[in-house]
Amino acid sequence: MTGKTKKHLCIIQNVELGTTEALSVFLTNITKNFSADKTIVDLIVSDASRSPKDLIERVHTIYTTRTKLYSILDNFIFSLKTFTFLRKIQKELYVDVLHCIRPNSSLLGAVFFKFFSNPKVKIIYNVRGPWIDVAILRKHVNPLFSRLFKHVAYFSEFVLSKFVWRYVFVSIPLRDFYSRKLKLKSEKTFVIPPGVDLSHFFYKKDGNMKRKLFNNQRDIVIGHVGGLAFERDLSFLIQAFKQLHQTDSNYKLVFVGDGPAKKQLEALSSKLELSQSILFTGSVDRENVPKYLSAFDIGICHLPDTLAYRCSFPLKILEYLACGLPVLASNIVAHAEIAKSLHNVYLYDLSLESLVKKIVSFSSNPNFLQHQVQDKIREYDWAVLAKRYDEIYD
Repeated sequence: MTGKTKKHLCIIQNVELGTTEALSVFLTNITKNFSADKTIVDLIVSDASRSPKDLIERVHTIYTTRTKLYSILDNFIFSLKTFTFLRKIQKELYVDVLHCIRPNSSLLGAVFFKFFSNPKVKIIYNVRGPWIDVAILRKHVNPLFSRLFKHVAYFSEFVLSKFVWRYVFVSIPLRDFYSRKLKLKSEKTFVIPPGVDLSHFFYKKDGNMKRKLFNNQRDIVIGHVGGLAFERDLSFLIQAFKQLHQTDSNYKLVFVGDGPAKKQLEALSSKLELSQSILFTGSVDRENVPKYLSAFDIGICHLPDTLAYRCSFPLKILEYLACGLPVLASNIVAHAEIAKSLHNVYLYDLSLESLVKKIVSFSSNPNFLQHQVQDKIREYDWAVLAKRYDEIYD
């Protein structure tokens, strides 16, 4: 520090503020909860046109690069603009900490600044997911060049890691994976999970919402919230639901959200003659998501067992739990770790029979279907997590 009463923090991420994307949700909420008495915060992001008012009021200045997240060229441009902005910021006020959030275009710009302008600045790299493998999985990289991209990207992570003061990972599996990959020292690594806005996500009793969904209070509604991406293998849920529906027609399934796989999933539902029992809401305003969750009886988080997902920590699990829902999650490493820390998260094996059996078991015990919020969820409130980050910055 330089004798100032407040530390000056710059958070850097090539992301658009104000969207429902997990990275944007994290950046928005963690920034809003930093103590204004202790921290001056500048943001460098791709776009801030949809920034929430309370975020704008909280930060000192927001710099925008107008770059795209899923473009290699744009990420390089983001790095150069980050370097330029940091030099401009430095002229006004000394920079203490740079908090870079993946992908490493944020880190590259920060390293340029440390190397050429401020060698004493401390760099934190918040990985939040195996983003290199995710980019390949989601075909943001041309498959013809995926092997080359993976090699170059991980090599760049290794080189840039030499300038990083501390790493933050969203889960233990992700920390362990990166530590092996980059040979990180344990004293440099910290695990801080994602958070949930408990002032927004809580049980909101509304019988009208359940009637609006299927018009039958006896229905047992299973809900999935999130993007409908092909790589999530959500057709698994529909195949399992076909078997479940044959045992009892009161079971219903709701997909809240949109995505490229939506049409394919709707077609599969129609083919299996389930269109009357499976609802696709499409995109839903964030303000209304808790109302849907409160109308569900069970929340489901299905992910296949791939590297990209076994190192993750899905936000939807916290949002389900905050609304008092029991959660069914596929039995992968990431979900198993979450189940160790939080109650009401139950695992099913990656087979149709296992999921069906688990749902039937739940619905036969009314105690499972009561909306009950556990006290431990408060440890995941954004305000609590902001204090943990504040401790790392010191």
